[in-house]
Amino acid sequence: MTTPAVDPSVLSGPSDPPGGAGRAARPGAASVRAAGLVLAVCSLPWALTSLVAGIDIGYTTDIVCGVFQLGIWALLITMIRTRATGTSRPARAMLAVEAVLLTLASTASVLLLLGEPIASSTVTVVLDVFWPVSMLGMAVIGIKVAVAGRWRGILRAWPVVAETWVLVVVPSLALLGPGAASWVSGLHLIAGYATLGVLLAARPDLAMRA
Repeated sequence: MTTPAVDPSVLSGPSDPPGGAGRAARPGAASVRAAGLVLAVCSLPWALTSLVAGIDIGYTTDIVCGVFQLGIWALLITMIRTRATGTSRPARAMLAVEAVLLTLASTASVLLLLGEPIASSTVTVVLDVFWPVSMLGMAVIGIKVAVAGRWRGILRAWPVVAETWVLVVVPSLALLGPGAASWVSGLHLIAGYATLGVLLAARPDLAMRA
């Protein structure tokens, strides 16, 4: 029997017209809640490491950053499935672009864990550039989520708080030095991404439209 081709409309977001395939494909509350828990749990190791040991402690930082990226993947996938940035083609495209950037950044994180000489290879160095670039992309997405208004209540605003991490920490590193920046990073991760995860877990309905 021939398998029918998959209609792209099955990936439609939760605000699609009633009866559309996208309506049936929207994530359930349990899925959104699980993603929130993953984001919250995966944000804490890096936050606590920054507060206790500093913002850059070599191999340990590589590990906790890799764990953190798992949380970002959970968040990004939820945003894609709920079309958090909007239903237009450009709004969906920006999430697809971020997925590519995060893939490259995650690849660098894996390579960094493989030890020398892979960690210091040209490929790893180049791919590692996409780590801050992907975080900058998340900052742009956070603003777009607030503007689009598909996520409601506190979840409409909190991605802006969480995803300004790179816009807050990088300048603090340059202006205040690594000691102070470690505290800024750790506290921002807790107040931002970890809290966003808790909010998604507690109120998944705010990320879903009937």
